[in-house]
Amino acid sequence: MGGLVCGLALWGTSCAAGGEEAVDGGRLFYGQTALVGQLYVHNRPLDSEYARCSNCHRLQDQARADGRFAPDLGARFLTEASARRGGPERAYTEQSFCEMLRSGKDPTDILIGTDMPRYRLSAAECRALWLFLQGH
Repeated sequence: MGGLVCGLALWGTSCAAGGEEAVDGGRLFYGQTALVGQLYVHNRPLDSEYARCSNCHRLQDQARADGRFAPDLGARFLTEASARRGGPERAYTEQSFCEMLRSGKDPTDILIGTDMPRYRLSAAECRALWLFLQGH
């Protein structure tokens, strides 16, 4: 039954790696489960409709021209070492990814853009989002 739920839950999105946790991460990514986040320069949380990842990010394996301005996310973008704006190479682990979502600092301790919300995520929510993105 879990496989059927995985196959149907997110418009055909694969969740073989991570199982139900990945499905939960997809719900967070697409806003079916609300995320709590706020912009770096504001003192109150965003409405959940503005805090979902898919407002700004696409998945690497589903790239299309739709005007999104943030990086396409997936395993390759997150885990392969790459330079960030001419700075030191960075590659995320699950722990550094979760820390970046909460604090706004990437694995090399560089502050990401202030237009990216800082999120209040539980460890389980962050793991689910990480596992979902690892499938792309």
